[in-house]
Amino acid sequence: VDESNIAQVTINPKPNGIIAGEGICAGTTTARITFTASAGSGPFSLVINGTNYNNVNSAAAFNIVAPLVTTVYNLTKITDINGCTNP
Repeated sequence: VDESNIAQVTINPKPNGIIAGEGICAGTTTARITFTASAGSGPFSLVINGTNYNNVNSAAAFNIVAPLVTTVYNLTKITDINGCTNP
């Protein structure tokens, strides 16, 4: 076998992680959510409740527009710097 015809392929994991929110006072215009990655390479792009958040680093809080009432936020898509997505 001619070793010049050998290729190495790296398999990147699907990104994964969780979000957590902080409590805010009524009338506040921004709220903070923290994304903590358990797989993948950042920075990440996230889709939370249909809104895209780009250049998010793991374990770093980022601002969102504060809701008027208590709101549940659902993380529905994660894309990492390698272009890997979950789901």
